[in-house]
Amino acid sequence: MTGGLSRTKLASYAADRLIAGDQKVIEELAAYLMTARRTKELDLVVRSIYEALEKRGVVIAEVVTAEKMSDDLRSQIAKLLGAKQLELREHVDQNVLGGVKLSTPTKILDATLSHRLMQLRERKI
Repeated sequence: MTGGLSRTKLASYAADRLIAGDQKVIEELAAYLMTARRTKELDLVVRSIYEALEKRGVVIAEVVTAEKMSDDLRSQIAKLLGAKQLELREHVDQNVLGGVKLSTPTKILDATLSHRLMQLRERKI
């Protein structure tokens, strides 16, 4: 990794290496960003890597539910996202009341009961 590589190229390179099972790419990327004095871009580079992984069918998603998810719900989420491989970061929040809030680097789906109630309130129905 030399020169002024774009975040997209860095992300694509890192995603391909991660999919191939090469975890060392993370250290190399960190060293490159430090050497190139681009550490302020770290959050953007990480997001770009998540986006590149998602394009390749490896989806990392945040999921918020009112209670622990079932295996059936996990498989439905994988199918919905078109994921060949799915990494879910699950959070249980009783304030959700019911439903699911799903976030990936490129998509947000809020199908929670609390969100639907707020939408109805805003429409004054």
